[in-house]
Amino acid sequence: MTLAVIKEFLPDVQFVHVLRDGRDMAYAPHLSYRVFWTGSATDAKPSPEGIMALWGYTNMMTRRVAKILEIPYFAIRYEDLFTKCHEVIRELWEWAGVKGNLEEAARLPKVTGKVGRYQGKEEIGKVTEAGRLALEEFGYI
Repeated sequence: MTLAVIKEFLPDVQFVHVLRDGRDMAYAPHLSYRVFWTGSATDAKPSPEGIMALWGYTNMMTRRVAKILEIPYFAIRYEDLFTKCHEVIRELWEWAGVKGNLEEAARLPKVTGKVGRYQGKEEIGKVTEAGRLALEEFGYI
């Protein structure tokens, strides 16, 4: 479903865009990622550079389309949920006009998972270049 369709049916929609570093996505081992990036459930997987380029295009276009359609937009970097979760929650609440108790939010379980799987990869320079514009736009580099 596209943002335009969502906006048509929900004219007051607000969009929270949670994105993950494309370099991590380029090395995601999960079949679901293969299906998303290739449209196929086969074992075929595009190159990390190809995934990175598509990640960059998709995320930059998402932000731009939200702006064109005048959809209120807030981006959250997945990695920030590990390093500054409560700050992200505070900023999100402020953006959305939510009145919440940050002390209660501080008691939420910590976000866990793996980030930085791209680190130490031989071809990371090529992967980074393939998505440089988006990585810069979203503050990853």
